Amino acid sequence: ITAGGMHALSIAFSALLEPEDEVLIPSPCYFLEGIIEPLGARIVYAPMDEMRGYRWDFDLIESLITRRTKCLFLNTPVNPTGRVLSRAELAEVARIAERHNLLVIADESYNTMVYDGLAHHSILALPEMKERTLLVRSFTKSFCMPGWRVGYLVGPGDLVSAMTNTLEWNVLYGSYITQ
Repeated sequence: ITAGGMHALSIAFSALLEPEDEVLIPSPCYFLEGIIEPLGARIVYAPMDEMRGYRWDFDLIESLITRRTKCLFLNTPVNPTGRVLSRAELAEVARIAERHNLLVIADESYNTMVYDGLAHHSILALPEMKERTLLVRSFTKSFCMPGWRVGYLVGPGDLVSAMTNTLEWNVLYGSYITQ
């Protein structure tokens, strides 16, 4: 449990990234420079075309992967475009993650804000992604509770353990409300 989704992302990146690591992020996206760059890591943006409805260009994404790429950031529904990735698109993310041995950091904080008959699907529902996905959610957005600042991380035990250690040194423990 964290003090919101951004705190969860900060804890995750702090526990995972080392200087020179790269985080691959389809864009446009929410601003993550302030929690990634101070760690000495680098963001590599994969621009998505508005004329294509901001559909993810998986060939472009894959072409940007280097030996320094540590993880792929997945945000669905996407902030700020509202794009909701389909099950087929999530399967393609999974294929790329497996092929290149990448961790997927899935920010699904807008999972309840889906309109126009679309449906949110979590990449964590794909069996092959259970050991390579770190899920971030936020009560702030999912349940319209911004003042409470409650977020959380779900993932493989070894990753969550490292993040729990980072969280403890960051805030010692969660506030009374989040507990």
